[in-house]
Amino acid sequence: MALKGDGPFSYLEGDGSEAVKFQIVTRYFFPVKAGVETHCYEVARRVKAMGHDVTIFTRDDGFEKEGPLPAEEKMDGFSVIRSPSNRRLSKQLDMKKPIYLNNFDISLTFFLYMRAFFSRLRGARLTIWLVPHGGYTPYWELFPLPRRLIKRMYHRTLGRYFINHLTCGVSALNNWEKDQLIKAGINDKLITIRTNGVEDLAYDLPTQNLGDHELAWLNGQRYVLMLCRVSREKNIDGVVEAISALQELHLVIGGSIQDKAYYDELKAIISEKGLDGRVHFVGYVSGGKKYALIDGAEVVALTSFYESDSIVLKEALVRGRPIIASAVGPLPSIVTEGENGFLAVPEDVHSISSALARVLAFSAEERKNMEGKNRKKAIQYRWGEVTSGLIEDIEHCEGMRNG
Repeated sequence: MALKGDGPFSYLEGDGSEAVKFQIVTRYFFPVKAGVETHCYEVARRVKAMGHDVTIFTRDDGFEKEGPLPAEEKMDGFSVIRSPSNRRLSKQLDMKKPIYLNNFDISLTFFLYMRAFFSRLRGARLTIWLVPHGGYTPYWELFPLPRRLIKRMYHRTLGRYFINHLTCGVSALNNWEKDQLIKAGINDKLITIRTNGVEDLAYDLPTQNLGDHELAWLNGQRYVLMLCRVSREKNIDGVVEAISALQELHLVIGGSIQDKAYYDELKAIISEKGLDGRVHFVGYVSGGKKYALIDGAEVVALTSFYESDSIVLKEALVRGRPIIASAVGPLPSIVTEGENGFLAVPEDVHSISSALARVLAFSAEERKNMEGKNRKKAIQYRWGEVTSGLIEDIEHCEGMRNG
């Protein structure tokens, strides 16, 4: 066995690992299940499996959940601690233990970094590793003007100071996000690229069909699959408009409703286009049901106006599905035009419908060829490698703090 690292965050390779005290901080966590929440869950589960002590700290509310969630619970061997406010959450953290901070929520980062600032004044250097998930350089048009101005001001003043002076390291999900962070004034020496991973189940589960599921009627149907929350930036209406020009093609949307007003607008568009029997909202899906939907789809589509990364597209690659993605942000680094899918301009319905039509016109040989390329490309996304890289990053920070 070999000792890695030289601080209290060191661990042993092989059996008998020395336990690490590790804190994951995220504004939302399960039952909210989007990209950030899945990232935190997978990291926590794997850090725990490596023999380390990990706790997730989060808020006690969610997008759809009424009333406070449990203050504490166990999940796959690790603890989840929930607080009613961001200030309370920051006070519950042990500032002597490494903190893995996800996203860049204004009040949460303010309270946490102020604690770090005053600790620094007392001569104590904290280990905070930030994963912005696009939250520091977001798609600004998502926010109403007043909130947009407040966020921009915070991000470009205090927020930038906090990251550059009180953060040990920053994980960008890809080269595109790294470039965005540098343009926003973040010190490039702090930034490491660590992509999101894909759960083992995606790799290990045999090809699925919907069998006895309530969606079994989709077996044999040609459908486009969108796995995303129902929110305006996901541009679901663009795909709804696109399939109206393609005969006998269904659209299945698997995700929770985050924006009720947008959902109501979508229902009105669907009714107006006469697509009530061809567009289906099936709610959040996971496990075998999710992969059965992916395996049965003609194509998995993500036509967002903005993305910092996409686990969904990577899952589709693992399962060999053709993918259609917006030609925005880092998505072109996942999709190579004509090789494993197609890119579309999200604001252009004709661009989306043309990409869909190209996939629908595939011969059996073309589809098989793309399936093989997708599976080969997806090998790099296993979570085990991602988490091992993270451990090494934070070990390095701890070594610098104690060196």
